[in-house]
Amino acid sequence: MFRRVKILVGFFVLCCTLTGRLSAQNYDLEETLTGILRDGYPASFLQDYMETFTTAMGTTINGSSFHSAKVNFFPHLEIGVNAVYLSVPEKAQYFSYEGRQYPTFFGPFAPGVNDSIYGSGLTGYMLPLLQLDLGMFSSFQASVRGTRYNIPEMGQINLFGLGVKYGLSDLITLDALRMDLSVQAFYHAYSIGDWLSSGSFAINIQNSTSLSTFPLEFFAGLGYERVSLKVKTDNLSGIGEDAIGDILIDGKNGVRLTLGMGLSVLIFNLHAEYEYGVYDSAGGGVSIRF
Repeated sequence: MFRRVKILVGFFVLCCTLTGRLSAQNYDLEETLTGILRDGYPASFLQDYMETFTTAMGTTINGSSFHSAKVNFFPHLEIGVNAVYLSVPEKAQYFSYEGRQYPTFFGPFAPGVNDSIYGSGLTGYMLPLLQLDLGMFSSFQASVRGTRYNIPEMGQINLFGLGVKYGLSDLITLDALRMDLSVQAFYHAYSIGDWLSSGSFAINIQNSTSLSTFPLEFFAGLGYERVSLKVKTDNLSGIGEDAIGDILIDGKNGVRLTLGMGLSVLIFNLHAEYEYGVYDSAGGGVSIRF
């Protein structure tokens, strides 16, 4: 078992190392937010600048949280590495403020062109997560996931998530259709330094069905998520008297549809998915069942 866990951790490190990002390398989010406040822009301006960041991160941290509607029973354990990739849509690159267009966090990286307001140039990013699913009793399954991952344009992301899934297959007869049904709730919290924190709650209903002649499973989920972010301006480096307290930002996340498939080989499971929401994303991963 220890050797299997070492292999999985090694895959997690490799996933982090190979993550590709198209972006400018000299952008610093903390420094940019400090510059915005020093130039006298109000909290509402910073909220508009960071709203797409809040929405995008909510999409990625809630992604790839399941790959089957089946519920494991105690003492079954599954540990895996999931990764979610988001390609930034064009609509997330600009916002309007007092009749003028400004770049958001995802806007072009062009210092000096528009005062201190410029974007990161980040056109896409990947977030890897370690996840552990533990079968419980009475059709319940608990999940824990987390990551400590650095994206240069954002900073080091420290994330923790806790979820619970309840199997509905015993309540609704689906054996003849080879289908499983369950409902899952997840809470995630992450921080960047001591100046940014975020929380997200998501709930979804899941369905999956497997083939009788091949170890292939198709799954789908319909969910709803809420995301909020707090910028603690008092903790921004060098902000001084320009700090204006905590700024709260809500993401535009809402309904999300997930479609995917998984392949089981012995104790391994490989899965991939695509998720439709305010921002679309793709995810996948590999896990080991004990």
